Amino acid sequence: MTTQTGRDYPAIDWLRMPLAVCVIFIHSFGTREVNYDLFLSDPWSWESVYNTVRIFLSSHFPVFAVPTFFLISGFFFFRHLERWNWQAYGDKLRKRVGTILLPYIFWNLFHCVHLCWPTLMKIAHGTAQWDALWRLVKSLGGWHMLWTGSYHTQVVNVLGITMVNTAPVLVPMWFLRDLMVVILFVPILHWLLRKGGRWFLALLGTCLVLRIWIPLPGFSTESTFWFSLGGYFMMQRRDLVADCYRIRRYTWVIWPLLLAFTMWVAMYRPDTDRYLVVMIQRFLALVAVPSVIAFAAMLQHKGLLHQPAWLAKSAFWVYCSHIFLRKIAIKLPLPLVPHAYPAYLAHYLLVPFLTLFLCLVTHQLWVKVTSRKQP
Repeated sequence: MTTQTGRDYPAIDWLRMPLAVCVIFIHSFGTREVNYDLFLSDPWSWESVYNTVRIFLSSHFPVFAVPTFFLISGFFFFRHLERWNWQAYGDKLRKRVGTILLPYIFWNLFHCVHLCWPTLMKIAHGTAQWDALWRLVKSLGGWHMLWTGSYHTQVVNVLGITMVNTAPVLVPMWFLRDLMVVILFVPILHWLLRKGGRWFLALLGTCLVLRIWIPLPGFSTESTFWFSLGGYFMMQRRDLVADCYRIRRYTWVIWPLLLAFTMWVAMYRPDTDRYLVVMIQRFLALVAVPSVIAFAAMLQHKGLLHQPAWLAKSAFWVYCSHIFLRKIAIKLPLPLVPHAYPAYLAHYLLVPFLTLFLCLVTHQLWVKVTSRKQP
């Protein structure tokens, strides 16, 4: 999620906050198990409705969020790099130290302290020893926590290679990690895009869908394809928003159909091979990303993109901080939530927006505090 704003592209600026909200929903599925049998026996029960909404809003509808952030990042990173320029590339790298690398390190270390805090308090009160803290840090991966502190969801691709999703200790930071890696490969990507153009993108797209890639943490097909696609648009001096709007009649038809199919598979074929599910979801993202950009373009054409500038600038903070503030948002309304599925559904829908509110408040407080320190 690049922090650079595209003033020439108000539709992209407007999209940043809705995309951040989608990321909050992705991480708000909850821990209650889904009763898949109930979808067949009683699909209109409150439990089934609750689970259907969760599957839709947290697992399938927002699949475009992170790919769109990669696309936008690539699009703006390649600005002024339409023709290769080492000095411009070096300037961009230096800027990303402050906007990507340092926030990445800070938020992961902050999360580590957050996880270690209960143990630190026990040590301070004499109820635990320092070795308990070292064991905890070791269980989090030690220094590896900044790169591969979390392993989750693995699939075996068509070549028989096991592809494992990894993330740093603060899981959402995998986006920044993979973004930093792909930025380091920009000189190579620029040359390949210049020589191979659409054929190179087609190859990357095939690797994306089939999940065929070098199994190295931080080096992902998702980041490489979408970042390169954004870069290609900039290198060709094409208007990303206008091109997505131009094909809206196709994507706005195909996206709902694919979305309905993925929902059907998730609800009524939960035992489907994980690799096939990943392929379907990546096909879905290929259509969903231009669809949402086209939707923002439509709002722009109708003069409906009314959003204060500070809101778009808050998106990066929302992305980084929502995991911490979401815990508060979950607990605040809990005493008022009865043990019934209609209440569970209301709580599920409330938490992401309450999380967003807390993120925006803390961001504005942070801006005020830091602005006072400046001369």
